[in-house]
Amino acid sequence: MTDFSKDLKKKYERLRSNNASRDARMGLVRMIRQGRMNEVYPDLFPAGPLNMGIVANMIDVAAHDLAEVLAPLPAFNCASSKSVSDSARKFAEKRSLIVQGYVSHSDLGRQMYRAADQYFTYGHVPSLIEIDDENKMPRITFCDALGAYPVFDRWGKVKEAMFSYTLTKDELLDKYPSAARVLKPQPGSYNMDKSTHTVVRYHSATQNIMFMPEKDGFILEQYANPVGMCLAEWTVRPTVDGEPRGQFDDVVGVQLAKGRMALLALEAANKSVQAPLVLPPDAQELALGPDSVLRTASAEKVRRIPLEVPQSAFAEQGVLDGTA
Repeated sequence: MTDFSKDLKKKYERLRSNNASRDARMGLVRMIRQGRMNEVYPDLFPAGPLNMGIVANMIDVAAHDLAEVLAPLPAFNCASSKSVSDSARKFAEKRSLIVQGYVSHSDLGRQMYRAADQYFTYGHVPSLIEIDDENKMPRITFCDALGAYPVFDRWGKVKEAMFSYTLTKDELLDKYPSAARVLKPQPGSYNMDKSTHTVVRYHSATQNIMFMPEKDGFILEQYANPVGMCLAEWTVRPTVDGEPRGQFDDVVGVQLAKGRMALLALEAANKSVQAPLVLPPDAQELALGPDSVLRTASAEKVRRIPLEVPQSAFAEQGVLDGTA
């Protein structure tokens, strides 16, 4: 491998290390939204059909609701108040049509829902302007915030950007046949290899590169950037310290507590219904099932063992509902 590819790998590892706390926080929120609470805190949820909780995923519901409010695109109009002549108005209409063509070609109306969702969930949204040679026009793409690492200058402009994602071996070889040089075939695994590999896209003002950090920065694709500026943009939610934080970072614990409290309440109800019977000494036989008959001279002493559930437990559920 060349020194350049190794330096590229080191730069990616350095950016990933610097953003480790951010990635951990984002990964936690993503797992909660996917309903995988039992994987986040396995000790809080029992094994079985209820291991994913029995309460509504308020974080996922709120994220979808907020995204639907923010996602609709505004109206694009290049007209100016100074456009008084017919030629100026026609020129403004032509520019508006060009902008509408870019928006339509990029399918921003659909992409904005995902972008708005990521803005609220993770606190930042990366986007990339790609050159579409086939249609001879730019294409705007919103990228996944998890695994995206920007390098800003002192004015907040993106100098460099890296986007990492995983591909299976078959997907990788299908898109980049040159990867076969560094992917060793496993005996007896023909057409059954489900291994995944990390691929990183690097963008700067001078070049765009696809490489594999796990293979010493092996370069899959490389081409010059004819624009002369980094085509990646970042929309970051304002924070105190400049580190992106999502809308729901502080309510993850509340969601977990609600799920745990609901399971405990269900367990208490189940134990209360299934509690053993207390019979007086003269009852010699115990009949089970509906409409069963118990013969005893002290019927008032036949009862189930009460399970005392403190009222403060139900009050705590109300507090958690109000916190959310």
